[in-house]
Amino acid sequence: MVPVFQMVRADAETVWWHMVGPSGRIIARGAAPEPTFEAAHAAVSHVMDSIDLFSASMRRTESFRWQWSLTLDHETFVWGVGEQDRLDKCEAACRKFTLLAPLADIDIDRARTLATAGR
Repeated sequence: MVPVFQMVRADAETVWWHMVGPSGRIIARGAAPEPTFEAAHAAVSHVMDSIDLFSASMRRTESFRWQWSLTLDHETFVWGVGEQDRLDKCEAACRKFTLLAPLADIDIDRARTLATAGR
């Protein structure tokens, strides 16, 4: 399976994007919601075009696990999905995203709508 960016409408005013890896699991998401599918698509394009400019950050979570993010000019653009139990696993998950993102398709034909129960 080719990695793919998907757009997901959370409600009438909120669209999120996430990337699904070759395993079929979501591995990253946008750090902020967008107001439209077009804006979410533009945000994904920005991430793909700027992937080499981002700084990777690893942080400890409240549950003493690790989560990664990608920032540019002190603004977070991408959050890793899930938490890892070791720092090296977290770094590998971040590296996986940065390698796969430029190769990913953007699925603009099958935008999904989330249930009202949440994201």
